[in-house]
Amino acid sequence: MKKIFTLITMTLISLTAMANDYTDKLTVTVNGVSSEQMATITVEKEENGLYTFSLKNFCLESKDDDGNATRIGVGNIVLSDREGTTADGVTTITFDGNITIAEGDDPEIGFWMGPMIGEVPIAMEARFNDEQLYCEIHIDLMATLEQMVEVTFGTEPEKAGVVKTYTDQLVVTVNGVSSEQEATINLKQASDGLYTFSLKNFCLESKDDDGNVSRIGVGNIVLPNLQGTAADGVNTIKFDGNITIAEGDDPNVAFWMGPMIGEVPIVMEARFNDEKLYCEIHIDLMATLEQMVEVTFGTDFNLGVELKKAETIAPAAFYTLGGQRISTPQRGQVVIERKSNGQTVKRVANK
Repeated sequence: MKKIFTLITMTLISLTAMANDYTDKLTVTVNGVSSEQMATITVEKEENGLYTFSLKNFCLESKDDDGNATRIGVGNIVLSDREGTTADGVTTITFDGNITIAEGDDPEIGFWMGPMIGEVPIAMEARFNDEQLYCEIHIDLMATLEQMVEVTFGTEPEKAGVVKTYTDQLVVTVNGVSSEQEATINLKQASDGLYTFSLKNFCLESKDDDGNVSRIGVGNIVLPNLQGTAADGVNTIKFDGNITIAEGDDPNVAFWMGPMIGEVPIVMEARFNDEKLYCEIHIDLMATLEQMVEVTFGTDFNLGVELKKAETIAPAAFYTLGGQRISTPQRGQVVIERKSNGQTVKRVANK
């Protein structure tokens, strides 16, 4: 008898719909004017494998000059029986049709205009995994209120893939002054072969005369969908464009200036194999902070070849991190020094 009850319980659990609640920032744009609010979206997988998408108690918000918010109740946007497609651990559901927006149940809202409007055209696409959901909703109210409402929610979920982690020295040069720190770079390759390059919790560091380190948080540099090329066992990926540097999550850093700066031009090239990675990142902050930030990570693959060639030329020499020989390094420049005994060391030139 006990086994029968156990089987019944397990069967009921397996038939129960699975729901995920996602709470994140909702950006609402009405006729080109945007505002932000926090919201919760629920995605429920039914017994038949189809999904129900619910954005409940949806409101339009506006603020006056004193920052006071006015909320206009729209209602519950519920899209049922959505087919899901999954790739790289991310599920996508879509909707394109007419619905009646039902009345919400937030007691602070005295009136919900959704039922009054009647059927409205809605187009929605959502991408999600267990942790994150991103969606776009287009609500066409032109026929009733002469308004086009565009809604975006959350951040793109990360695709599953093969992740490689590289830890090495990171040399950061700001307007010609260099410092060195240890850092980790992650490379994720999705099933489509494209790479995502991540340098997270990137900081600018400086030391005072007593050796005390000050850290200024920049944020997470994430460059997705990069095409790789392979030659002689080394892969190369490149990026040249504008990004917004996202906020980091290092609890020891109180402030991240990346989101505040907005979009910045970044040029990146990385070369890597299974054992090591070398990259150069150029971050142009001249328009915002009057700073040009040059970042190098690891040791270049060509450096050993260049140094071996140099042995027949001179008993001692200096090289850039890119393997180019220089006659006289500049003060504060990070160089590779080939000593007369054949050893090579990386150091900061002090004269």
